[in-house]
Order: sequence, then structure tokens, then C-alpha cells
Amino acid sequence: MADVKDEYELFGNYLILDHLVDGGMAKICRAFQLTEQESRIVAIKMVQPQYSKDDSFKQMFDDEVRLTFQLHHPNIVQIIDSGMYNEQLFVSMEYLDGRNLKEYSDKIKKIKDGEFKGFFPPSVAANIVSDVCFALHYAHNFTDKLTGQKANIIHRDISPHNIMLNFDGTVKVIDFGIAKSEKSSEATQAGTIKGKLSYLAPEYLEGEKLDHRYDQFAVGITLWELLTGQKLFKAANDLAVLKKIQECKIIPPSKINPAVPKELDLIVLKALQKNREKRFKDMQDFGDTLKVFLYKKYPQFSSKQTVHLINSVFKDEIRKDRERLFRFGKIDVRKYFEMIRSGSNKSTISNSAQQKQRSAEVVLDFGFEEERTRSTVKSSIKGSTKSAVAKPNSKASASPSEKTEVELEIGDTNTKRQVSSSKTRTNVTSLNKNPRKSGTSVRQIKKKEKSSTGGLIAAAIAGVVAYGGYQYLEGRKEVPNVAGSTSTTVEDDSNRVPSQVKEMGSLLITNYERERHKKIFVNGKQVTPDIIGAIEVPLNQEVTVRVETNNRRHFIHKATYSEKTGNELVIKRMPFAYYGVLITSSRCVFGNISFNLFGEQRVESLPITKKYGIRLATNVNENGKPAPKEYTLYYKRDGESLEKSLKVTVEDSIAVDLCKLID
Repeated sequence: MADVKDEYELFGNYLILDHLVDGGMAKICRAFQLTEQESRIVAIKMVQPQYSKDDSFKQMFDDEVRLTFQLHHPNIVQIIDSGMYNEQLFVSMEYLDGRNLKEYSDKIKKIKDGEFKGFFPPSVAANIVSDVCFALHYAHNFTDKLTGQKANIIHRDISPHNIMLNFDGTVKVIDFGIAKSEKSSEATQAGTIKGKLSYLAPEYLEGEKLDHRYDQFAVGITLWELLTGQKLFKAANDLAVLKKIQECKIIPPSKINPAVPKELDLIVLKALQKNREKRFKDMQDFGDTLKVFLYKKYPQFSSKQTVHLINSVFKDEIRKDRERLFRFGKIDVRKYFEMIRSGSNKSTISNSAQQKQRSAEVVLDFGFEEERTRSTVKSSIKGSTKSAVAKPNSKASASPSEKTEVELEIGDTNTKRQVSSSKTRTNVTSLNKNPRKSGTSVRQIKKKEKSSTGGLIAAAIAGVVAYGGYQYLEGRKEVPNVAGSTSTTVEDDSNRVPSQVKEMGSLLITNYERERHKKIFVNGKQVTPDIIGAIEVPLNQEVTVRVETNNRRHFIHKATYSEKTGNELVIKRMPFAYYGVLITSSRCVFGNISFNLFGEQRVESLPITKKYGIRLATNVNENGKPAPKEYTLYYKRDGESLEKSLKVTVEDSIAVDLCKLID
């Protein structure tokens, strides 16, 4: 979390204070909700623009908000407001002053001596989980008071990550993002997995219809893990995890943690029965059984014991956070509220009367999700003293709905194809608001794949019809580039031998974890491993595999594979790293840029089309702090043979705008 600063961002009626979580899909921040009556601190979840525009994601988001908005229970996070601002979906909710159970468990596991010895005290664990049971029982049985219809909600993503324990000892269930109800419009597609892999129930894998007992199994896993300090279903790869879930052989917690009473063993094992008919009747029954055990075995138990654990584990964090909140309380919010009332609020506002110059700001999310990031990702574009408003070419001001349709007859196939090209609105109010369309170069067209080839040729001709004319350049037919359009280059097919299909093999990443290994690339192209962690790689040529993980150096592996199967790769844990970012604030140059990062030679297109730029690592000094690092970049414009070099200095969380540096 960032320290209190002089400059704050207004997001609608919310004054953003600092970031709690930065993810690829959304970021969660602490904020003041500014109203006529009072200003209160809330948590606000802001969905990244590219997902906010996706219809299926919007529907899922609306389902979550609509579902959670109706739920009013002391152990479920309360939704306050939701909507769309600056093309970003958002939802504000009560601020939870605490940490999730995964963070508590990770901290406690490191305490090998003293009263905890690496485990949650059984009494505290039972008390926390009983509150979770009562919250879920309420959700499972929620009935719309206006229609009398039962919602039949199933959370489907219960895990230690989605259970918050506030510093005052209160428990909150969060993230109904994939919850299923009778009113939900989302249907699970075949072959997809909803929820975290290690917390699935056996009936899910059997394809049975899910009910409230599915959540009960996940709560049982959570309780087992709190008591043992271990993951229940853990294996070398996802397929092995699924096999363990299907077998469902559960070791009693007391075999690992002798402090767990036998009575609690029986409760945990009942919740984790493979046959769901043998589990508790419902979550109320589960919670009541835990409460009876708690006060029978520990008659002197009170919430003070939970608070004692919290203060023992997060003492320093609580103190620092209280100091930060106290300083937030001194912010004069009246001027921000006046700007909201007058309608003149900007994306960022300076709170310092001494400041003579302001750097244009862009909120950057480096594309990672789910894991808590402590550093601020709000970055200043170096060397800029103007507003971060891109001034578009007047030719690009067409409405997003304006389209050009062209009907084409291609080759001898007698197949007519319809190509629809959209002009993209480039009236950008902030660099992270709207995507920039890229110039796409098509180097090879396989004659055998008629549908693919036809689509590419059709796209090229559609560009010619829409914008007029084409030119010959080094034997290639090129559509001239106009603001807001997509430029497509197609090689002349004449006198060319058809290209050969690459032979592909399978590479199994044996220790792949979706939550930790955020992005995987093969020869610069992003790939998604299948359910067992396997990816496709070309055979009989050098392959470069890049794995990107939160706040660490990239794992780079180079090898040549000749066998179609049996290839394996183990991802090594890499050292900590800090990153700056390269961007192009406008369509100032078309071509490509190359550089070396962690021993991998990278080539990227210009202008930079990655939503949040290209990440480059800084140096790390002897104290483990970020230090500036100089890179030599090589860029070449389209249509030019001359490659030019450029030196840039990268600093932590700072954006470098190439448009200000390229000749």
C-alpha cells in the first residue's frame, strides 16, 4: 500500500487513497466516498476497460453485483454502489480492515515457537469457520422479499482467499464473482472450471448438479487447512490434484497437528465426505455443530482470543495501517467535493499549493491478478508537464458503431465472405481508458487453409475499399494507415512456394500454478496451458519459453525439442524484481522495436499495443531497493531498412513515453 501523498485521483464520487490489490482484471482501492452528508472510507473495485467492454464479462459482473447487493448479513461483505464511470465498471463495498485467511495462515506457519507453533488454535479456527457457515446458510436460503422466489445461491469459490478476518475479529465472506443462482444469466461452458482447483468437490468432477453441499466441502477444506497449516489437495500438477480430489482420502487433522481434539477431527471429516449425502444436512447444522464443540471443549472461549491471535500476527501491519488511516483522515475533502459538484473534476487532482508542475499520470496495471500487491502502480510519464489527454486526429472521430461492410467473392471457392471493419474512437481522456489499434503484419499465408487465407485477404481488401488505394512496397501490397484504422500488409503470393506446416509437440510444465504463474509465452506468443499444465511447442528448432510471475524476474528457458510427447519443464522460483514500463502515448511511429530482457531477445510492434505498455526491469541495489537501469533499444520504421538505436532509463513504476524520444 502506498504512503499518503499530495496527489489523489477522483473516480466519479470517490477519492482514491491507495491500492489494496492490483490485478489483471480489476484493481481494488481504498477510497473516500464523497457525499453531501458525510465522507466515509470504502473499498472500490474498478474493472479494467477491456473487460468492462466485454459483454459476457459485464453480464457476469452485473450478476455478482445484483446478487450480493441483496444480501444483508453480518458475515457477508456489504455492497454500497455500482455502475460505469469513464468506461470502467466499478462496485464499491464496505471497507474490510483486515486480511484474508490465506495471509493469516501464511504468517502463522512461520511462527514455529510459542503458543501457535505454526497452526491456527483449534478454538479460533472453529469459531471463524462457524461464522462462515452461518453466512453461507443465509446465502443458500436467501429469498427475494418482493417476489417470494428463492435464489438458490451457491458461492462456488469458497477458499481461505475469500474469507476475510478483520482486525477486530469479525469474519466476512467475500467475492460472489462466480456464484450461481436461479437468476444468474451465466451458464458454465463445457470444459471450463469454475473456482479454485484445490477447493473443488468430487461431485463437480463427476458432472453432478451442484447444491449447497458443494460449498460445505470447500469450507471443510478451509477448516482442515487452518488446523494443519498445509494444503489438503496438493500435487505436482493439476491432473494429479484432480485425481486426489476424486479419491478423497482425508487424513484427520490431528495426525498432523496433535493439538486438534478428536471431536473436531470428526466434524472436519464429516464435512469432507466424498458422498455428499453423508455430509451435514446444511451449513446451519455444520455451524451449530462447531459452536457446540467450541463451548463444550473450550467453555472459557471468547472473541478476545481471536483478537489476541490477530494482534500477535499482524501487530506491525496494524500499527502502520492505523497511522496511514489517521493521516488520510486529515485530508481536506471539501475542495474535491466542490469539484464534483461543479462537474470540473479531473482524473487526478493536486493537493499541494506548492506544486509548480504536474506530471501527466496514467494508472497502470501490469496485467497480473489475484495476488495482493503492496506497491503503488500509479505512474508518472517522465518528462511530461501536460495533461494525459491524447489529442486524436480529426479523421478518427467516427462513432464506434460506424462500420463499413464489404461483400467479397474469393478465388474459385464460390464462397462469399462478409467483412466488417470498425473505426475505433480515439478520443482518449486517459492513457489507460481506451485501446489503441495496432498495425498488423501478415508475413505468411498458407494456401491450404482457405478460410484463414480468405479472411486475411478479405481484411486487406476491405481496408482498401474503406480508405482507398494501395501501394507496392518491396513486393508487398500495403494498405495505407489512417488514424483509427487497422493497417494490414499482405505479401505478394506470386512466385512463392507454399510454406510448410510446423510440427508441434507437447511440453508439460510439471509445477505450473495458475494463480502464481500469470503469463506464459512461447517464442514471444502468449499461450495458455491446458488443465494439466501442458503447452504446445514447435519441434526441431530452438524454443524460448518465458514465464511471468508477480514482482519477480521472468523465468526464461531455451531448448530444442524433438519428441512429440514426454517433454517436461520445471519453473524455477526467480528473484524479486521491480519494473518500469514503455508506452507510446499516440500513433507516432509504425514498425517494431527490439531489446534484450533477462537474456531473451524481444521484438515488439510499434506503436505499443499492449494495454499497459511493455514492462522493463530496473536494477536492484544492495539493499534490495529499485535503482535506475539503462536499456539500448533498436527500432525500425515500416518501409525503412535502417535500424536506429535509442537509450532509455527505466525506473520503478515510471512510464517512459517513446513518442517523446523517437526522432
